[in-house]
Amino acid sequence: MPTDLTENATREIGLADGLVDNKVCAIDETWSGLRFVRRLRDR
Repeated sequence: MPTDLTENATREIGLADGLVDNKVCAIDETWSGLRFVRRLRDR
């Protein structure tokens, strides 16, 4: 499936919003999931 959304682009968006990713899950050969959380100091 062609896409221009990459793991790094997704991370950049999250980081810009004050989030950090702390888990990565491989769903299949094409897809993976990232879990974002707020930094401890920002809670």
